[in-house]
Amino acid sequence: MVQTLLQIVYFYNPLLWVANAVIRKVREQAVDEMVLAAMGEGAEDYPEALLNISRLTFNRGVLSLRLIGVVESKKALSGRIKHILSRPFPKTAKLGIIGLMAVIVAGAVLLPMAKAEKGKDELSVKPMLQIPAIPSIPAVGAITFDIPDLSFVKTNLKGRHDRIVQMSEPFAAGSKLIAKNERGSIAITGADINECVVKATIIGQAESDEEAKELAEKTQVKLNSSKGKIVVEIEKDFDGNQFVGIALEITVPKQSNIDCVNSRGSITLVNIEGDIKGTAERGSINGTEILGHDLKIAISRGNIILNESSAKLLEINSSRSQVNISKSSADVVNISSDRCSIDFDEDIFQS
Repeated sequence: MVQTLLQIVYFYNPLLWVANAVIRKVREQAVDEMVLAAMGEGAEDYPEALLNISRLTFNRGVLSLRLIGVVESKKALSGRIKHILSRPFPKTAKLGIIGLMAVIVAGAVLLPMAKAEKGKDELSVKPMLQIPAIPSIPAVGAITFDIPDLSFVKTNLKGRHDRIVQMSEPFAAGSKLIAKNERGSIAITGADINECVVKATIIGQAESDEEAKELAEKTQVKLNSSKGKIVVEIEKDFDGNQFVGIALEITVPKQSNIDCVNSRGSITLVNIEGDIKGTAERGSINGTEILGHDLKIAISRGNIILNESSAKLLEINSSRSQVNISKSSADVVNISSDRCSIDFDEDIFQS
């Protein structure tokens, strides 16, 4: 409360704006570490939970979560996830060196102002001609991220090496894309292009950086093109206390047919006009602006979020999952569920 009042009174002081921004950042990181410590072995699900909450918030226009600080901005969310994944999960929530420095800096800025506030009757504040602009809330719409979904990254391995591979192949509208991944993420976006463009972020993890680099270097991502079809192939090999995860970011023509499978990871589909079949296990499937004849989704132990989409046939098979469908419609809807929570608009059936 005092922090907010001081920012209102001393709005013209740039140091106060900086101090408040640092305090908010450290506060979010402290809360994240408390949650991770409380979750224990289940902490690996927390980064993906943040992504799912943000997708639901931006896609459905629920501003309340952002107004209370659950999702302030895409940049802030990316920073929180990077902070979580760049270090081992904490066993206990303690104030680190960076947090301690932030408290000291904030105290150096705020305490003199609080002291001066007591003698405010003796002070006169001159009106300013220009007031610093307060950052606005991001526009509501399909959420995009500056970084790929890396929530699959392990935190118990010290060595890590990232390698980025990019490739493309001619791909006509109406063709079929087949993408299969294991322990990673798949993001497919439709655009006005006539090729299939793939960016693969390969992450090798082991006991040492040298081992991790060797794992990442020998992992291969290839495009196998045949008539009317492209298959994304992944070749990787690891054992024991090693791990290789791959984040696939794929751009195809909007009029494409998609068949994607992911084991222990997320699938994101945006702006696709074609038949889609998506299967995920222990992950999530998120679709925005999907227009097609058949939309078939199967998931186990994860979340399905479908927004602003339309299909002749919508078929969902889910187990131990949460299904959320909004601003979408279909002629025929088939939902088979086992121990699931389902939330959808009443007007999902076209009139």
